[in-house]
Amino acid sequence: MLFPVISRFEPEVTGEQRDRIRRLAEEILREQPQLDSRSEFADISSEWCPEAPALHLDDFSEIPLIGEEGSGHILQQRARLRACDGDWVAQINPIEDGFAEYCEHRLGLGHVNWLYPESKDRSPEHIALECWQDRPVRRELVQAVRHGHLRNIHPYVSTMQVWELADLLQKTARQPLHVIGPRPALASWANNKIEFSSMVERLLGPRYVPHTESAHNFAMLSKHVARLSQTHEHLGIKFPYGTGGLGNFLIAAETLQDMSLAEVREYLKNLIDGHRWPECGSVLLEVWESPVLSSPSSQNWIPPECEGPPV
Repeated sequence: MLFPVISRFEPEVTGEQRDRIRRLAEEILREQPQLDSRSEFADISSEWCPEAPALHLDDFSEIPLIGEEGSGHILQQRARLRACDGDWVAQINPIEDGFAEYCEHRLGLGHVNWLYPESKDRSPEHIALECWQDRPVRRELVQAVRHGHLRNIHPYVSTMQVWELADLLQKTARQPLHVIGPRPALASWANNKIEFSSMVERLLGPRYVPHTESAHNFAMLSKHVARLSQTHEHLGIKFPYGTGGLGNFLIAAETLQDMSLAEVREYLKNLIDGHRWPECGSVLLEVWESPVLSSPSSQNWIPPECEGPPV
């Protein structure tokens, strides 16, 4: 399996750093034993076949916030950029004219097998589930696994539905199948922005992350915002799960000057209006370092030539 990645850096991890990582991993497992879920989907093949074909799909079933309305199918097309010659790519919505040819010939990624499972609402969130429920797609995937033409599933996030799809395909085809990604509990934990920030600080130290706080409700969030706005120009609120920039809220501290705590709370409620408080119970508040010009998670968009230069 050849990935279209150009190496820029050669990071080295010393023996002492590996020991520190190992000790932190042991601490985390003692604190959260549910992350050690090796018994979960134990029948799924543990052997990754790097040269064997993979099914690429971007399943958002555990991501509650997905970009702007209608952008989910565009974000889903990122799966094609992981795929190489002979791989499989599943999409809910048909791709735009010229996209397949551009990836295959201009980018040199090779020819792939496209799958379009039927979805009642054309929503890309549950594509792994749709791949199984769509009979023609399911039949094609089972045959591919059975005859050795598919050995890996390479998801955007290895959600529960991705692992369930792998389990069903493997049992039906009676051939081994591997998921390139951690098991569901660990994948969900690692994708949580609050947990990620905490682990970076515990592993590398506080200077490797901006000042952060977590809040369980608007009252706690308001207190943190009011306090930090006195010493920093910009603050950012992040929901634990989101993609495409959704769930991020930038606050200019100057807009909060002379506000009472009650007014700050009302301002934050209006800012987050339309988004329910995350079901996991917390949001992340962090200092937005200056001078930052735009979101560090922003991506380049290369439009058709007639629409102007890249954004």
